[in-house]
Amino acid sequence: MGSGPAHDSLHLAENGFRVTGVDWSRNGLLAGRNLYRREGLELDPVRADIRALPFRDGSFDFVWNAGVLEHFHDEDVVRIIREM
Repeated sequence: MGSGPAHDSLHLAENGFRVTGVDWSRNGLLAGRNLYRREGLELDPVRADIRALPFRDGSFDFVWNAGVLEHFHDEDVVRIIREM
């Protein structure tokens, strides 16, 4: 969630995990896709508002974010956590 260029999750892809990067920034997602391609890996970039994710419940084994929640108001953080 809030993946930007997805460099923080690159280690997961290198170890065989399928990585879906979710961000509102189209440029960030494009940078992530390019980074993964250069490394011979695949990123599934999804442009979405993390307060209303376009995935069915239970779509992922785990959800991870770093450095995104502090950009939202408290009531939005609760909503984001529920979405994750």
